[in-house]
Amino acid sequence: MMVLSVVAMSAAFAGAAAAVNQNTEDTYESGPTFTDADELADEDPVWLGQEVTIANFGSDAEIRAGFPDEDAEVIASVFEDEGSVSFEIDEDFEADEPYHIRNPNAGGSYQGSVEATFQVQSEDFGAEFSSGTVIQDGVETLEFESDRDVQTVNVTSEDLDSDELVDVFNDNDDASGVNDKDYHEDEDVLTFELDTTEQTDYDLDFTNIDAGDYDFNFSVTDSYASANASITVTDEDVERDVNAENVDRGELSNITVEPYETDYSAIKVGEYEDVSYEAGLIVVDNSDDGYDEINVTMNTHTAGAGHVDSDDADFDVLSEDVFEAQQDDVEIHFAYLNISDTVFYNDELDNTPATNDLFNGVGDDDNYETLDTFSIEDDGLSNPLAKGDYEVTTGGQWTLDDQDLPEIDDTDDSDFLVLSPRMPASEVATHTAPGDDSMSSFEDFNESTITSTETVAEGDHLIVTIDDFGTSGLLDQFNAGDNIGETLASEDIYFELEQDDVPANSPDQVWNNSALVDSDVDADPLDFNFVNADEYEGDQLILEVPIDDLENEFSGNDYEIGDNFDGEWVDADADEDYTWNIQITEDNAYVEDSDEEIDVEGDLTLDERELTLDDANEELPNAEDTAVTGDTTIAPGSEVEVRAASSGNFVLDNDTLVDDDRTFLGTFDFSDYEANTSVDLEAYGPGDESDELSAELVDAGEPLIQLDTSAPEKTQVGEDASLEVTVANNGGAADTIDIGVVIDDENTYSEDNVTLEPDEEWSESFDFDTSEAGDIEWSVSAGDEEATGTLTVSEDKKENGENGENGENGENGENGENGENGENGENGENGDNGEEDGTPGFGVAVAVVALLAAAMLALRRQN
Repeated sequence: MMVLSVVAMSAAFAGAAAAVNQNTEDTYESGPTFTDADELADEDPVWLGQEVTIANFGSDAEIRAGFPDEDAEVIASVFEDEGSVSFEIDEDFEADEPYHIRNPNAGGSYQGSVEATFQVQSEDFGAEFSSGTVIQDGVETLEFESDRDVQTVNVTSEDLDSDELVDVFNDNDDASGVNDKDYHEDEDVLTFELDTTEQTDYDLDFTNIDAGDYDFNFSVTDSYASANASITVTDEDVERDVNAENVDRGELSNITVEPYETDYSAIKVGEYEDVSYEAGLIVVDNSDDGYDEINVTMNTHTAGAGHVDSDDADFDVLSEDVFEAQQDDVEIHFAYLNISDTVFYNDELDNTPATNDLFNGVGDDDNYETLDTFSIEDDGLSNPLAKGDYEVTTGGQWTLDDQDLPEIDDTDDSDFLVLSPRMPASEVATHTAPGDDSMSSFEDFNESTITSTETVAEGDHLIVTIDDFGTSGLLDQFNAGDNIGETLASEDIYFELEQDDVPANSPDQVWNNSALVDSDVDADPLDFNFVNADEYEGDQLILEVPIDDLENEFSGNDYEIGDNFDGEWVDADADEDYTWNIQITEDNAYVEDSDEEIDVEGDLTLDERELTLDDANEELPNAEDTAVTGDTTIAPGSEVEVRAASSGNFVLDNDTLVDDDRTFLGTFDFSDYEANTSVDLEAYGPGDESDELSAELVDAGEPLIQLDTSAPEKTQVGEDASLEVTVANNGGAADTIDIGVVIDDENTYSEDNVTLEPDEEWSESFDFDTSEAGDIEWSVSAGDEEATGTLTVSEDKKENGENGENGENGENGENGENGENGENGENGENGDNGEEDGTPGFGVAVAVVALLAAAMLALRRQN
């Protein structure tokens, strides 16, 4: 499709430069005339609406549909008039179809009577002002679209007479309007020839045109093609305001432009002499009514082109990856980029509004190169934009200064985009969600049950959140659910998961996203799915780690154990403890030195999927709302089906959800059934996990004492651990019982004659002493009910001496082995070093580390 741009500049009507012919004849409605039928055949195509004349046809004519065929439909029959025939390509003809014309009086074969075959098409024709507003005595761009290179066009406007039309379309010293045109004063019609092979630039001059709305109607003289274009002439001044959002390095900044009485703006970001960076843009508002505010997002990570995710130098790539309009009908044209004393300019701008052939004639200038010579590797910045103040300027027209460098003529407004040093991320936490829930978007995340925890069951989601992660410019390229492990590794951001206790003679099980970019890394690949990509603004990063996909290849290690390991893969083991670690090294573009490196770690336990009905369910009151309870390792929010069946009596189902403490409760109405009725209980999770228990109904009017205990099975020296005890009377009468708690062979608690009324509970929490490694046995009794268990306390999986590597105490190892001096601070600065290196948390200063240590400790206590 041929595009004809009519571009106007401010000028006064000079009068005599153009040839303007007054015409009172109807020549502006004429169609094509062909010398003979052969010339018609050479015209490809013929347009719907044309009146075709063949001057030397010599006989009557018959026009039939399709290619020559004696059975073809007759579309028109015309009679000879002094040797010529004329016919109109009217509604009886169809576009994109062939037709043939023949002499019906010719003798011989039908084929011999055919004079010519021709094709008919419908002409696509359009006209549109590039801006919907123009100031009085100003100019504006008119764009034509047409399937034809050459055609004659009539212009009319109910708001302008023929003299005013001549003024608007006039060609003069300052405006290249229509040079040769006819006007029909009696009809107020202006006729001119659009010939894109001769001239493509036209100037519309609105000098002396009153303020108001104007409609221009364009019709092709010899076809059905027509178009309409509207513009508003205003007597108010054009203005533009600009505001830039200050952000940290690598973030997305919002540049807001407020245009008044205009729909295009020139924008310059940065001043090369000040910050060694300068980019020129043209922003065009194509909306019908015009926006009061236009939002342009600038990616400060990719702005220097070195981090653009493309090997091809293309201004469209830079526009899409660096500057993006938030409104769909706003276009951004990247005009030039200056980051190396050389202006790489867009030589395809033509006459885009605000450029005015800006770069015509600069090709021989040593300061200029076209984009096809631009090399991202050689000419792009090696790092994202540095911290600094970047001036953002807006106006209406680009021009060249005394040094032939781009500048904005008649600046309307300016502001500063301040890039600050990137702040370190803050808290890191692990979470879980039901495995049956989708986790491919932020909407999925919000609709799921998310639980902060260090324990995740196989088949459930492992989610990692990092607060204030930043780097929104780097992550802007991704969609929700995309795997970003490789991209993070390429930016020296590493995530690792390592099994703590690997059996002897077995290879280490280590996963790290660095293996995605470096095959020499002694780890297997670790992927991360970007959950909140569509909503991410640099605040909280939400990643889903597909733990069920983790595999470790034994054959990649030099173990001589035999064929059992050779070439085999194993999954991440359940019922094992792991350590996760996140590092951002000084090789990262935003880490200026080693003191700002980030290294944080935490614990993770991967559990088997288990579901257990409580032993307390062995006796159930025959009441309306009898509770059946259980424990599970699967994620809170998961669905559990509890079933109660009694042969010959009932089969009851109750669907419930796992609570935050990983317990579940189903309720049943047993009020219609006698005591001593046998009940088979079953519970099913969303996976293969299930349990069953034999129970018996008891008289709801009698006491029913039930004991519930909760305690961890393992912990580490110095960690908090407690035994939670609840004694409940779920029967219909009061009962008096004795309660006792024994921990590590000591009577921790004992109380006799505790009376519990119906539906009353007694509960208490008891702390374990975890100062030394070993097994701690415990037992609880409540009336006839009893529960026992064992807590295993192990040494910290990281040698405590490692924490003191930066200080004297760590070097000699004595204080580090027992950790006492580091914990109580008696050794002063050396003890502080031990806390800083061993405490999970981000930061570059002791204050930040202390704050995050407290946060992580609170998180552990919560869990």
